[in-house]
Amino acid sequence: MVLTGGVFRYKPTVLVANHDESFAMDIAIALNRMGFDVIPVESGDDAVEVAVSFSPDIVMLDVDLPGTDGITALKKIRADNDMSEMQVVLMAYEKSDDILLACERFRCCGIVTKPLNVVRFHEALQDCIKYPGGKKRRHLRSLYGRTVHLQYNGAKTDYEGISLSEGGMYLRGLKRYDAGLEVEVRFPVHDRTSMHLKGNVIYTKRAFGAIFDMGPGIAVEFGKMSDIDSALLRDHICRSITKGLSGVHA
Repeated sequence: MVLTGGVFRYKPTVLVANHDESFAMDIAIALNRMGFDVIPVESGDDAVEVAVSFSPDIVMLDVDLPGTDGITALKKIRADNDMSEMQVVLMAYEKSDDILLACERFRCCGIVTKPLNVVRFHEALQDCIKYPGGKKRRHLRSLYGRTVHLQYNGAKTDYEGISLSEGGMYLRGLKRYDAGLEVEVRFPVHDRTSMHLKGNVIYTKRAFGAIFDMGPGIAVEFGKMSDIDSALLRDHICRSITKGLSGVHA
């Protein structure tokens, strides 16, 4: 996992082992909206085999998998020298004493209960991922995909909003601004409401090399916002992640 100026150079990969097709699809959609790549499998044996082959950043194991259940799969992962430090999260309908004990004994990152609460889901994932300097991705985030108006010195520029978090936005467009500049961003949430937030450009770089240049990417870190704006932003992000899903809720 590599960070440059606070922006991820590639998406973390999560292996999800769950035999319930509908629930597994909901998790995969939510993870994609949160900025993760997903590898789905349906059994504990497949989870162990795929984990060996692809070395995902995180493995999510349902404890109720048929055949080789999630806890048994966790034991096999820990018994393999190449996977002994792999980050694992267990999924269960409740945190029973047996599951808590297994989680502690076999060093899993955490347990999430079904259906998944998106905020606690995010927190469990971030406890698993190691960033340079021991930092965590504190803010909940989702894909955005709408036009964002960025204003600097009275001039307005339109950008494509790539991702939105509680702490800032990642934008793509033709005009480039230097890191450190204070700007204002205006963007719609909940379809009808527009947010106006001030922030600073913390990262700017061309998305590709000169041959395949698609314009610069800009990361804006939001400044201090009101409690109302903060709550509105979190609500929008949670809704964006969980929209249309029954297995993951806000």
